Amino acid sequence: MRRAACGSSEGRRRPVAYAALGLVLAGLAAGCSGETSAGPPPITQARIVLTGGSTPPADDAPWAAIPLPDDWSRTRPSVGGDAWYRLDFQVPTPALTAIYIPRFSKVGQPFVNHVPVDGTARFSEPLRRLWYRPQYYTVPPALLRPGANVLHVRLRAYPDDQGGLSEVYVGDPEVLHRRWRSHWFRQVTAMQATTAITFALGALVLAAWWLLRWSSAYGYFGLAAMCWTLHSIVVLTVDIPVPVLEWEVLTIGSMMWVVVAMMVFALRFAELDRPRLERAAWTYAVVGPLLLWLGGVSRLSAIGNSLLLMLLAIGAYEFKVLWDVARRRQSVESILLVVAGLIVLALGAHDLLNRQGTFAYAEPFHMHYGVPVLFAAVFWNLLGQVVAGRRAAETLNVALETRVREKTAELELSYAQLRDAHDAETLAAERVRIMRDMHDGVGSQLIAARQLAGQGALSAAELASLLDECIDDLRLMIDSLEPTDGDLVTVLGNLRYRLTERLSRQGLAVHWEVATLPPTGLAPRDILQVLRIVQEAIANVLKHAGATELAVAGRLTPDAKAIVLSVRDNGRGFPANVAHAGGRGLGNMRQRAAAVGGTLSLDGGATGAAVTLQLPLTPPASRDAYGTTTVTSADGALVPAAFDAVSRK
Repeated sequence: MRRAACGSSEGRRRPVAYAALGLVLAGLAAGCSGETSAGPPPITQARIVLTGGSTPPADDAPWAAIPLPDDWSRTRPSVGGDAWYRLDFQVPTPALTAIYIPRFSKVGQPFVNHVPVDGTARFSEPLRRLWYRPQYYTVPPALLRPGANVLHVRLRAYPDDQGGLSEVYVGDPEVLHRRWRSHWFRQVTAMQATTAITFALGALVLAAWWLLRWSSAYGYFGLAAMCWTLHSIVVLTVDIPVPVLEWEVLTIGSMMWVVVAMMVFALRFAELDRPRLERAAWTYAVVGPLLLWLGGVSRLSAIGNSLLLMLLAIGAYEFKVLWDVARRRQSVESILLVVAGLIVLALGAHDLLNRQGTFAYAEPFHMHYGVPVLFAAVFWNLLGQVVAGRRAAETLNVALETRVREKTAELELSYAQLRDAHDAETLAAERVRIMRDMHDGVGSQLIAARQLAGQGALSAAELASLLDECIDDLRLMIDSLEPTDGDLVTVLGNLRYRLTERLSRQGLAVHWEVATLPPTGLAPRDILQVLRIVQEAIANVLKHAGATELAVAGRLTPDAKAIVLSVRDNGRGFPANVAHAGGRGLGNMRQRAAAVGGTLSLDGGATGAAVTLQLPLTPPASRDAYGTTTVTSADGALVPAAFDAVSRK
């Protein structure tokens, strides 16, 4: 039975909902407001030297002048490691002085006149993670000199991870402590409080879902709340108990799990059946952290930013689902849920841009304000549905006996009609069975393609491309059986006729540079292997290279003892280690080349690539009685070569 609408309790809950929304918006406005109190101006000029060491570098070190804030994602992308900043400040008379640093990353330590002010920083792995916390230090008068003083800040950051130093404030401890406390409240205390609220809501919903067997939507909501709690704890932790790579993967992965769980909640809440979309989302939630781990610390932020950008798309889709629910139900609860979703989407976009260096370097992150708002709105909807369901159940109990008596009479009168309907249903079921048998018989020819499509979330274009490859493979086999006496020029001409139009439709200009070649004496089965190598190389360009031009060339070696076939493109290329390692697709191409006595090489760098097959004019003996060559698919099954994708990973 569908849940009863919550309109019966809407009148009583409307003032409370409006008040809650007003408090949320007021809290956001207060939390996002900046400091307005007067105080010392920031130090915006510094000098930097990229070197390590536990003591400040000498004055004659290669210091370079820079403005503050210094965001490494802008000034020195992909740079990581140690750095020293030098800042000059004036003190008329030595007195208790404070240093307020809104942000540095990942860990830092100040020195005043070459003496360390704070001894808690740890620069050995795993580093102390101070990037999310504004820093406040007090400097005793004994460390200061009248007039000019020097502040050094030692810093260490990971590559492409927003290393750098914000503007620095030096002055009155009372004023700077107020600024630091305000910043600390907005970024740290607020996150701790909202995380506690989120955990409480999630635990309550999970307990109710488990005990009362409510809709699975609320189970996913509880899962999202627990994942957000985990994410917040990971972000706020200073001394991590595991290596940095695992911790950073957990940081980004937990955020991905939150968004994916909330998307599944939205689908279940809206009563939408999207099994493929859900499978794709969970695959993303599993594969994403794995990619982060494989990328290592040096590529962690680059891969993480791409994955988080996808989260915005998932969040936008979730918002659309909630919007459709609000339009259909038109209740205060559903509207509040849409407003909360919009707030989270906006704050998520803000934090993603902030992570990429769009805003000021010390700009706080605000996602922790929005997520509890969304969770509170979901909880409010849950309460509304519980109340509405309870009242609907009471109404049904009152009318139940009357309806049972009425239905009993109706059932007696319609018994004969039901018997006729049963006969008609039996006939319809027989028709369905016959149609199913016909469908299964005709459709059996596409089982192989369907199995591969079922292994991943293929789009219509990808499926069409897969079927095109099946057809091309069939045509290759037919072409290879033509009585050409091993004439590669003829069979390559047939391949050109088969593929040129489709490649042109996909925006790939093809240049055929095949010279006159002598007959190779290859048997049809070996000709097929050569054609499949060329076909797989072209497929690799289409799938991975992003190229606009492709050249297929064939020539004799200078000693006229071998034929050289090559497929070149002007695409994005590949890392240098791919030519030696490669994936399963490249291994299959090498196996095919070995089967006909040839050798395969892969050349390229950051741009462009070339796959070259050197084929002796005297082919080796067949490897088996039938000349059959198969390749191994991802699941270990033997499949025709047309289904195997060439890997550049």
